[in-house]
Amino acid sequence: MGMTRVALVMAAIAAACGKGESQSLYEAAQILCASDEEAGVTSLAPAERQAAKSRWIEARLKRPEVRMAFAEMAVVRPAERTRMLIDLVEKAQLKRCDLLERATGGVIPPDLPLPELGVAAAGAVALDGAEMLTVVARSSELVIEGTPVVPLHGMLPDEKQLRTALAYEIVKLRELTAALVAQSQASGRSVPGALLLLRPDAPYKLLVHLVMSMKPAGVRRFHIVARRDGEPVAVPVELPEEKPPRPAHEPAEEPPLGLVVAMSKRDLIVFSMSGREGTLQAPRLATGGISSAEIARVQEALVDIHARHDEERRILLVFDATTSMQHVTETLAAVRARPDGGPLFTDVMLGTGFE
Repeated sequence: MGMTRVALVMAAIAAACGKGESQSLYEAAQILCASDEEAGVTSLAPAERQAAKSRWIEARLKRPEVRMAFAEMAVVRPAERTRMLIDLVEKAQLKRCDLLERATGGVIPPDLPLPELGVAAAGAVALDGAEMLTVVARSSELVIEGTPVVPLHGMLPDEKQLRTALAYEIVKLRELTAALVAQSQASGRSVPGALLLLRPDAPYKLLVHLVMSMKPAGVRRFHIVARRDGEPVAVPVELPEEKPPRPAHEPAEEPPLGLVVAMSKRDLIVFSMSGREGTLQAPRLATGGISSAEIARVQEALVDIHARHDEERRILLVFDATTSMQHVTETLAAVRARPDGGPLFTDVMLGTGFE
């Protein structure tokens, strides 16, 4: 549905304000914005919860123009859905809307802190996530497309929410992602990736949980949202496709550079698995600390390496599980582009387990 149809729906709401209807605009908006607890759907699986809540709203929503808006929200893009909610809440003079708090749809919640980019700002791209699935990790809750997935404790899911105690996969997030992807495909739309909104103090382990949970549903492209000069931007990460094994009769290619940037709890190091740009034991660079200034030193080293290997695009980033998303996001942006905006290592892979 286009903007014209959405504008007509919101115009109908505006025109109906103050009219003596059996259900006031305020009452109708309260029903639309009801929490999962009010709707009695918290015990349902995430993939079933949204449909059950929609039925609950449908049975109680009587005001015609709000019913029209509710139907429209099911088919418009996430960003338009969020803007419709904002407009409705303002016109109804509602103080709180659970649905709006959980659904960002490309509109960044003003109360959600995000990583800030400084020296690494050139590695970010303009935010364009209207077609992407939106995942928000607040201090105590993980939400996808406005639907709560699992509670978070210390900004991490409980082990009981994982496929196994030793795995990163959050079962409910995997299931709900698969359901949302299938729903989009049935409507003739593709899901190009996921927009990830994580607090700057969230641990890197949470990012790994999200990536590993959404990957089985075919989501391989992720945009980590940050702020640059106060404006939201995205730092892209795309999981590489697995290459088929090379036929035995074909000549072997020269081994890739295998460039690695690893962040421990103490420092950052740059080395290569091929040994052509340092090794783990004798790295090309060891910063001796972790800060924005040290990340800038890594960027300088990568500019130098790229000048000798300008055909290389792939780089592996490995972080300690407790590394803050502030440092993770800065590093991800720093490896992608030089300060003047020229490309560096844009094919970024993520690794775990560095101590």
